[in-house]
Amino acid sequence: LRLQADIKVTRADGFAQSQIALRSSRSIALQDLTASLPLSALANVAPSGWTGTVNLKFANLVLADGWPSRADGVAEILNVSSASGRSPISGSYKITFPAPNAEKKQNVVTGAIADLGGPLQISGTLELRPERGYLLQGLVAPRPDAPKNLVNQLQILGPPDAQGRRPFSVEGSM
Repeated sequence: LRLQADIKVTRADGFAQSQIALRSSRSIALQDLTASLPLSALANVAPSGWTGTVNLKFANLVLADGWPSRADGVAEILNVSSASGRSPISGSYKITFPAPNAEKKQNVVTGAIADLGGPLQISGTLELRPERGYLLQGLVAPRPDAPKNLVNQLQILGPPDAQGRRPFSVEGSM
């Protein structure tokens, strides 16, 4: 048995629309997903107190137990900032799934992350693991107009390479 429907959800602050297919009680397949929502609407995966807009455009997105198990599309996180306003990741970012040239790992969804502006230049990868774990790693460098306190915070990552970039890695689970 397979249930399939076209859905459209409209909120005062955003929307989401997709073709959805329930594959089993634990698996949902979304096709032609388009959405634009405030970061706060994704409270189960976004840090508390953060603001910004999330734009999604996926040809295919499969969720197993509510977690991505396959993804083909783009997520943009625009104008993100923390309530304190001093977040080192304030700015705008794009994650492309699957990541081009990334090593294929069984049951791991990998996206390429890049900045779209803000005080930091960031490039790297985001791995989403089936046990609801994630690994974000890459290179970060301050832009010339980055606040001095942010530039100082980056020193904890160690010395920069010849291009002024420092490696970073953040791992956790949800």
